[in-house]
Amino acid sequence: MTITVKPPEQLEPDLAAEYVRQLTGCQNQLYGYIYTLLSSSRRGTADSAWDVLQETNAVLWSKATEYDASRPFLPWAMGMAFQQVRAARTRFGRDRLVFQDEQTLEVLSQQMISEATGRSATGQSGTGQTANARELAMEGCLKKLTSEQQQIVDQYYQHEQPIKAIATTIGRSASSVGVILHRVRLSLAKCIEQTINQSVSGKSAEGQS
Repeated sequence: MTITVKPPEQLEPDLAAEYVRQLTGCQNQLYGYIYTLLSSSRRGTADSAWDVLQETNAVLWSKATEYDASRPFLPWAMGMAFQQVRAARTRFGRDRLVFQDEQTLEVLSQQMISEATGRSATGQSGTGQTANARELAMEGCLKKLTSEQQQIVDQYYQHEQPIKAIATTIGRSASSVGVILHRVRLSLAKCIEQTINQSVSGKSAEGQS
């Protein structure tokens, strides 16, 4: 994924060139960040993630003079993208029974921004490895859910069944299904974070031995 931009006129030439380099160089990471956050909604598709990326780029462009060049660019850009993701989710008009849990979105966002901050500090990109580690962690964490939770997740995300339909199928109220989905998201976010942290700690220990 590439983007062609002109240096922002409000910056000095050298700073403008560096800003362009930083912005164009983090497009894949920004897209992955946006897509991951939007994927917690069934309406979070590749196309919607691309749209939000373009909106984010526009915001980053307008705020070029606010960037502190002494700090890592990607985490700062992700912070801007987070606000655009929240706006996009509002436009989606999600079921309030389920997506009143902004805490889940913030947890996922902070995990990814922390990872990006760590990579920036060490000079490592690690984009593919991080994505793969997160995917493996997700698979393992999903297996830890109860059979009922797995059924609800499968029907909601894979088969795109509405809350009321799922509630009828499993013999629960729509509100209880919404609560279960909310708790599952929090549980998965925590499990994924712990799994990745344990993996990183294990590799660090191996490197020191």
